[in-house]
Amino acid sequence: MKDLFRRAPKRFTAARIENQAIPDNMWVKCPSCGDLIYTRQFSDNLKACKCGYHIASNRARVAWVAR
Repeated sequence: MKDLFRRAPKRFTAARIENQAIPDNMWVKCPSCGDLIYTRQFSDNLKACKCGYHIASNRARVAWVAR
């Protein structure tokens, strides 16, 4: 009788995506917290992570100050 109400486990398979190229520069990893940030969102936030860590080159910093 117990077997009558027992559910069988569902088997999930990974979806295979063929012929789709994902660009390598789509995500940025924060060296401070290790969080992955979408590149467009990262540039909109002036290259700053949610944790407050700023990733910017020297040229970018000079450009921001010169504005």
